[in-house]
Amino acid sequence: MLNRLAGEGTTMIMATHDLRLASKVADQVLFLDGGLIVESGAPRNIFQTPERERTKKFISSLSAGNSYDI
Repeated sequence: MLNRLAGEGTTMIMATHDLRLASKVADQVLFLDGGLIVESGAPRNIFQTPERERTKKFISSLSAGNSYDI
């Protein structure tokens, strides 16, 4: 359903820890920690080459052993 809505151009805001889902449907990703935006950008940038240490730590903890097609 989310993929279909995204494909139709529907604007969505969602919060998730599901990196696979976010990488498939998001145009823009905001990484929050303690209610503050730590990093933002395109999914490829956030998931593959994050700039901030907090983002790197989070991504590596959730993606260990997983491969994301971004």
